[in-house]
Amino acid sequence: MKLKILLSLICLTFVSSCTHDNKKKIYIDDRQKTKISIKKIDNWKISKYSELFDSIKFVQLETTEKSIIGRIDKLINWDNKYFILDQVQRKAVLVFDDNGKYLNAVGRKGKGPGEYIEPNDININYFSNEIAIWCNTTKKIIFYDFKGNYKHELKLKYYLKSFAFFEKNKIALYLDIDFNKFKNKRNLIVINIKGKTLYEAFDEVNTPGPSRGGFNFLSKFTKNNASLLPGYSNKIYSIYSDKIKQEYEINFGNHTIPENFYSKPNIKFTTELRNSDYAYLNNHFDFPKLLIFNFIYKNKIYSCFYQKQQSRLSYNNIWINDLKGMLSGSAIMYPSSTKNELISVFETSNIGYIKKITNNTDYNDEIKKSFCDYFEKIITEKKLLDGLKNEIYSTKFIFTKQDLNFINSINSNDNPILIIKRIKK
Repeated sequence: MKLKILLSLICLTFVSSCTHDNKKKIYIDDRQKTKISIKKIDNWKISKYSELFDSIKFVQLETTEKSIIGRIDKLINWDNKYFILDQVQRKAVLVFDDNGKYLNAVGRKGKGPGEYIEPNDININYFSNEIAIWCNTTKKIIFYDFKGNYKHELKLKYYLKSFAFFEKNKIALYLDIDFNKFKNKRNLIVINIKGKTLYEAFDEVNTPGPSRGGFNFLSKFTKNNASLLPGYSNKIYSIYSDKIKQEYEINFGNHTIPENFYSKPNIKFTTELRNSDYAYLNNHFDFPKLLIFNFIYKNKIYSCFYQKQQSRLSYNNIWINDLKGMLSGSAIMYPSSTKNELISVFETSNIGYIKKITNNTDYNDEIKKSFCDYFEKIITEKKLLDGLKNEIYSTKFIFTKQDLNFINSINSNDNPILIIKRIKK
């Protein structure tokens, strides 16, 4: 155990890696990382939209036979378009314009050139204005133009969970593997656009425990680097062509997963983690002035906003839309290409409940009562419940006639609604 701890400390300084052609040391620079503390986690924490955003708007994604979405697994906003990955149900990538009108699908299912069995991840190559789809079955990154026309493809030898383009002609690949089952002993592989390996990093010592599933490990907001959040981790890294820098470390105090917990077998690890008092990061977006990340604690998703200039953190696991209408999106938010907006998703299957409340003449009182009735069923601690009720009853919900007409126009089988929220400066 002492030896393992010593190795961990060494690997915070550098990772010894090799390319196909020569040996190379890739340094993990953790000297200037920002430490963010969340030592006490509230079971329930409310935020109002007005506290973080100055305005919101709704985009209704067109619902047709060709454009129907089963589930949004990933969303990218770029070039005045929304690129939507439905990985499981439709097994398709669909493109909508900035007003929600359906434009086209990208590629098609199959085994031939330009075809995929299942789209497992998508990303934009900002340097060539191409959309790329990763297919795990065929181990291919397939490139298309924004109209969905096939351009070229890159065959790899790995099974990936996430990929991102950065600098010019560089691709970061994250495998998220079980080291006991796979011969490759690195989780991060950086290649050029032709597939040549530049370096590998994140081995058994400095990669957190068992695979977490999903694919939101890498994110991208500048052309110079990609940002990496390993599964079940509390650390966020920047990936460059010649170095790795640890940018953030989230201190969960007593809720931080201890090192010896990671040695448990996969099934035991995930089962015990689900029932534990530990927290871990789930998703992240690193803007120039704002770090946005989610963490999971006791099966609840918390949204966090860290304002870098003020070193100020706010977090919640309950959103109240007090700016416009009542639609409130999922905890997972996606960045807008405008860089000061976030996008969340409202599932229209919940619209019946919203209509019932908003069509009541005393909708403000009805909304507040409905919220309080909900929390009375799930919260037994009186002090906490009273605090939430006070927060809810102090909220003024704003509806215009246009908002009410829009809500009443939505059907429960329509495509999801995008909620575009402008971040306060």
